[in-house]
Amino acid sequence: VNKALKGGDSWSYRLVAGADQTSADPLAVLASAQLTENGDIKLADQTIVRTGTGTIDIAAGRDVILEGAASVIYTAGVPGPVLADFISPRISTLTGTIAEYPTRGGDIAIHAQRDIKAAPSTQIITDWLFRQGSLNPDGTLATTQSTNSNHRQPTWWTQFSQFKQGIGALGGGDITITAARDIDNFSAVIPTNGRLAGANKSIPDPFKLVVQGGGNLDVTAGGDIRSGIFYVARGLGEIKADGALS
Repeated sequence: VNKALKGGDSWSYRLVAGADQTSADPLAVLASAQLTENGDIKLADQTIVRTGTGTIDIAAGRDVILEGAASVIYTAGVPGPVLADFISPRISTLTGTIAEYPTRGGDIAIHAQRDIKAAPSTQIITDWLFRQGSLNPDGTLATTQSTNSNHRQPTWWTQFSQFKQGIGALGGGDITITAARDIDNFSAVIPTNGRLAGANKSIPDPFKLVVQGGGNLDVTAGGDIRSGIFYVARGLGEIKADGALS
């Protein structure tokens, strides 16, 4: 899968298991008691459901299951504007890959009439949310693309190829997760990205810091919420369980 950030508007997805085909609502599902075998949405390991500015809606009559640590669902957004006096970090000198700064990411909504669960992930936020930044000894900015430089413009960004942490609105957007029963090992993240522009040898100006992304996270379980990582860089995060939080 090509995980590079794309420009322009993109498709929205609706994934439904156990659909109520008599309903005018494309996300309507049958009662879980009516579904003896079907009704689960399972995402195999190493499988990605991704879009840019579009939305992703998932509804299951029974369970939503991410079967592997590399089963991920995310919206990526589109590239943000190029900034004068800012040089994007070069991730790879072999391929010429540079850091990307998305904006206008789509929303994600996931609803299950039973459980939402995922395989445990060993990732932490900084495994995919990269950052750099240091000043020259005199306190001024240094602008360079050299991977060997000790002094670099302050910045942070999402490295899409490294993301293996469940659900992400990685270019901004809201995430809503609702399970009638339990949520297990399920993670959802809404990061920002930032760039501090400035000419070489200039004094850092906080008014030139450009931050993109962020959104609201709403997680609701009728039973327990066990484990998982929930991260909101800029926005409102609400986690509610009628049972236990552990």
